[in-house]
Amino acid sequence: MKSMIENFKVIREYMKLWLGQTISLVGTRMTSFAIMIWIWGEYDSAIPFTTFAFFVAAAVVIVSPFAGVLVDNNNKKFIMAATDIISGMASIVLLILIHFAIIDLWHLYAYAAVTGALGAFQMPAFMAATPIIVPKDYLPRVGGLMAISKMASRIAAPLLGAIVIRFFSISAILWIDIVTFVFAVILLMATKIPEGIKKKNPADKPGMFTDMKKGFVYIIESKSLSALLVMFLIVNAVTAVAATLMNPLVLARTQNNETALAIVLAIAGIGGIMAGMYMASIKADFKKMHVMLATIMLLGAGVFILGTGQNVITLSIGAFMMFFFAVIAGICHNSFVQTKVRRDMLGRYFAASNMIVQLAIPLLMIISGPLVEKYFNVGITDPNSSLYSLQWLVGDGSGAGIGLMFIAIGVITTVSAGASFFIRSIRDAEDILVDATEG
Repeated sequence: MKSMIENFKVIREYMKLWLGQTISLVGTRMTSFAIMIWIWGEYDSAIPFTTFAFFVAAAVVIVSPFAGVLVDNNNKKFIMAATDIISGMASIVLLILIHFAIIDLWHLYAYAAVTGALGAFQMPAFMAATPIIVPKDYLPRVGGLMAISKMASRIAAPLLGAIVIRFFSISAILWIDIVTFVFAVILLMATKIPEGIKKKNPADKPGMFTDMKKGFVYIIESKSLSALLVMFLIVNAVTAVAATLMNPLVLARTQNNETALAIVLAIAGIGGIMAGMYMASIKADFKKMHVMLATIMLLGAGVFILGTGQNVITLSIGAFMMFFFAVIAGICHNSFVQTKVRRDMLGRYFAASNMIVQLAIPLLMIISGPLVEKYFNVGITDPNSSLYSLQWLVGDGSGAGIGLMFIAIGVITTVSAGASFFIRSIRDAEDILVDATEG
C-alpha cells in the first residue's frame, strides 16, 4: 500500500491529465458511435463510412507537419486545452444542426476533418508533455494506464452509446460529449506542466518550414530513429488493415452471428486491458526494443491464428493475442521514444509517425478490398491456383479469402520484427542513443 501511495505521488500530475483525457475519450467515442448509427440509418451504405474516415485521415496528414512544430515550440498544456475547447464547440455545432433537423452528410465530413486536425495536435502534445511530468522509469507504467483507457473506452463507449440512444437520443450523447470536454479542460488546467524548452527570442526563431525540415532531418540523420520509424510504419499499417477487416472476418466465419462478433471483440478488448494493467504494474528495467520486437512477432502470430480461425474459440484466441501484444509493443515504442528523443523534437517525431501511418493506411485499405475479392477469394477455390493448396489452413467457406489476407499480414508482421533483430540500429537502439535532453 505504501508503495502504491508513493507511486501515485510521483505521477500525481499525470494522473490528473490521464483522468481528464480518459473521460473525454469516452465522450468522443460515444459521439463517433452515434455518428455511425445516424449515417447507417440515413444512407444504409458503406461509402459514407469510408468517406468519413478519409476526411479524418486526410486532415491528419495535412496538419501533422505543422502541428509537430507548434507543439515543440509552444505551451503543450495550452495546445491540449485549445483542442479540447474547439472539439467541444464542434459538438455544440452538431447539436444545433440536429436540434433544428438541418444536418446533412457534408456537415459530418466537415466535423471529421476538424476532429482529425485537432487530433493531429492533441496526440503529439500529450505524448510530448508526458516525459516532462513523468520520470523515465515510470513511462511504461503510465503508458499502461493510457492503454487501459483506450481499450476500456473501446468497449464501454458503444455500450453506453447504445443505451443512451435507446432511452434518450443522439442529442443526449452530444451533451455528454460536451460535458466530458469541459471536465477534461478543468483537470488539464489543474495539471502543472512545466515548459519543456526554454523560450527563444522571437527574432531568433526560424520559420515554420525551416523548423519542420529540422524535425525530419533530426529523424533521418539518426539511423535508429529512421529505421524504427520505417518498421513502425510497416507494422502499424498492415495491422490497421487487420483491425479493420476483423469484423467482416468474424461475421463471415460465424454465418453473420452478431453475438459471436461481440464475444470476439470483447475478448480482444480484455486482452488490451490486461496488457495495459501488466505494463502499469512493472518496473522499467527491461530492454524496450527487445520486448517490442518480440511482442510484435507474437502479435503477428495472433493475426495468423485469426486468419486460420473458423470458430469463436480460435478467433477469440487470435484476437486476444493481437490486442494484448499490440498494446505492449506500442507502450515499449512510446516509452523508448519519450526517453531517447530530444524534448524539443518529440512533438515533431510523434506528428511525423502519425502522419506517415495515416497516409499509408487509406492506400492499403484501397488495395486490400480488391486483393481479397479478386485474388484471395478466387484463388482459394480455384484448383489451378497456388492458393488452393492452403485450404487446409483456412477452409473454402465464407471468409476464407479474408483469412488468407490475415495470414499474409501475420507473416509480414512477424518477419518484419524478426528481421529487425538483425538490424543493430533497431535492436541496440537503447544503447546507441543517449537519454533525451532539452535540445
